[in-house]
Amino acid sequence: MRNIATCYSEHAVRVSDSYCSGPLNKSYVSPNSIPAVQSAVSQTFKANIDAEKRLLVTVTWCNKLICQGFFLKLSRTNHPTTTGSHHRQMGKPKGSRRVGFEENGPANVQVCWDLSSARFESGPEPLGSFYIVILLADSQTALFLGDMEDNPNVRNLVSGYDIRTLSLVSQYEHFNGQGSNPISTRVRFGGSGSEHEIMIKCGPEEDGPRSPVLSISIDEKRVVRVKRLQWNFRGNQLKDIT
Repeated sequence: MRNIATCYSEHAVRVSDSYCSGPLNKSYVSPNSIPAVQSAVSQTFKANIDAEKRLLVTVTWCNKLICQGFFLKLSRTNHPTTTGSHHRQMGKPKGSRRVGFEENGPANVQVCWDLSSARFESGPEPLGSFYIVILLADSQTALFLGDMEDNPNVRNLVSGYDIRTLSLVSQYEHFNGQGSNPISTRVRFGGSGSEHEIMIKCGPEEDGPRSPVLSISIDEKRVVRVKRLQWNFRGNQLKDIT
């Protein structure tokens, strides 16, 4: 099985994969093309604990064929080397667990979650009816992710804690499938504003060259077109999409 990974930020989109290579005079299309399926989504959030402390929370959602539940990683950004825990798997639909920032450090963070009624579509990321609560014992701060703020269990968990907002700073999506199938996702640049649709396609163009071409479109407007993929490439392009 071949796969393609997409990684984007507010100003750049980068994609590379060896299967984009092919002969100049030959179209690179598999007769049994496998539709691209989203297999994992990794989101990194930032929380301001106080004027000096920042916390990064990375949540990775995987489909059921890869794992059950989700993975969680916590990192302090006020440390000179940005210390952080390893990815810890929360494998049950509902539960709680104590974790620490260091692998062998004190377990001073409590994570509580409930995915038992979560709504999903085609991807591994839940769309609603779930919550993840992160309680920081040393600062009496609570971080909340989900849409069940009024759930009695959530209100009881965060009682007496100062609730802080989680701001999305980056997102990574992994797809399985053939490169000739378009891959699309929706995102808000900078964490605010309206959603944009990003589509990535690697393959021959209908009215263009027979050799494979990588194209990236935002809101159905092509912003990046990379030719001669058989040469292998490294680079970047900056486009204004406003």
